[in-house]
Amino acid sequence: MKPWTTFIPPLFLTAVATTASAEEAPNCRNGIFVEEGVAYGLARVTGGDRLSFIEDAYYCDKEKQKAPCPICPSEDAACRSKSYLIPGDLVITGRSFKGYRCILYRNEKDFAGSAGYVPENRLEALPAATVTQKDWLGEWRMGDDSITLRARGAKLAASGVAYWPSANPSPKEVPGGPHMGQMSGVAAPMSDRIAFADAEDECHVSLTLLPPFLLARDDNRCGGMNVRFDGVYLRAGKSRKR
Repeated sequence: MKPWTTFIPPLFLTAVATTASAEEAPNCRNGIFVEEGVAYGLARVTGGDRLSFIEDAYYCDKEKQKAPCPICPSEDAACRSKSYLIPGDLVITGRSFKGYRCILYRNEKDFAGSAGYVPENRLEALPAATVTQKDWLGEWRMGDDSITLRARGAKLAASGVAYWPSANPSPKEVPGGPHMGQMSGVAAPMSDRIAFADAEDECHVSLTLLPPFLLARDDNRCGGMNVRFDGVYLRAGKSRKR
């Protein structure tokens, strides 16, 4: 009996090669930095000079761009952002893509934070902190949005409020006032993670604690149009030094 063989048409091979070569990096933006299924960590920027953020594959408008869009992230100068980091900066690390890491830098003044790709060899990963119940407690803020966590036995009780576009928008921009959303719930943390659901089981918010940062992700059912709890929070009135 002849051995079983499979014939793959040359056109199919060409299509596979084209698809692989056209692989694009995942989005790396501050507004969508916190995602489900991503293992987050902390790192410090190393090296002796400033480190520019590198754009993802979606910053270039292929319809409006006259010259061909660069392949980003890469060493192409066109991919380099004006924003930069300096050695010693503390960042949150997310997805990895071909030697680059999606990171976010957040401080007290810039509540949205700055996100982008950087070369992985410029990052020194930090060991994961041991999280206790005390580390969760307090009010966490991201601009006008806030999440407050209180102890309830071995569990945590959460209450939060979020706005769009802000708590006090210009009447010209939003004549009817801001859109608002709320979250609440009681749950037990599992190490550095916890998930809350309100009494109606509609608004679900998942939190990841990476001291001094609190990462939040909701199910887009927590309030008015465009209102999201998604993002990176800092404890109110606390420094982020580590």
